[in-house]
Amino acid sequence: MGILNGIDYLSQVYSTKTAQHKRFIETLRDLLSMSADDSEALYQLRCAVVHQIGLSVLSESYRTGTRFTFELTDAPGKPVIHKLSDSGSEVNYSIGFWELKRCFVALVDELRRICGNPGHSRNSHVINKVGQMHSEKLLKQ
Repeated sequence: MGILNGIDYLSQVYSTKTAQHKRFIETLRDLLSMSADDSEALYQLRCAVVHQIGLSVLSESYRTGTRFTFELTDAPGKPVIHKLSDSGSEVNYSIGFWELKRCFVALVDELRRICGNPGHSRNSHVINKVGQMHSEKLLKQ
């Protein structure tokens, strides 16, 4: 849950989209070169874990009405996401926990690189969002 919430939080820093779902997808696609389908599936995992406190969710935002189910594995060498089956109304995925963690770390590294590159098109946006979000956290304390 923490890793998925972390990715969600970092997507607020990177993306200019207003919808949470679109921010999450754009961030994974742009910064990790993840396919649109895999990005969408990870968003569904996030929804399952955060809202359902489980590993299954009926999608409301992607393939509406489709049930997404997930198996998490900590076996070394497993990909971050692997589609096991797709019946049309239910899609099953295997999620490699250690690769998911590496994705989170890679997002942090990419955002650091953007902050350090004044020529990057999102440089000022990312720096402003980091400052804004940090200030909001300080003010709440």
